Amino acid sequence: MEAEYRSFSEIDDRLRILKLRREIDKESIKLHLKQAKFNFYPLQLMGGVSGIVQKIALTFAVKKISQLFHRNSEDKKKKQIPSGVE
Repeated sequence: MEAEYRSFSEIDDRLRILKLRREIDKESIKLHLKQAKFNFYPLQLMGGVSGIVQKIALTFAVKKISQLFHRNSEDKKKKQIPSGVE
């Protein structure tokens, strides 16, 4: 759909609007590029990795604690059973 202009001032206004939109789009692209670069900095990547490391460490700690409790309960059962009955 082509726009119809009645005067040069309308054309100038339209060109001014298009120029401003182009500048806004350029600045938007620059901003997004900066954000993308920032997201790939090593410190930002480590933030994501540290969450994974924390989950793994927590899982490991829970397993070790449960093994410790399981071992302690087995030791108590062995102490309760008379030695000649086994």
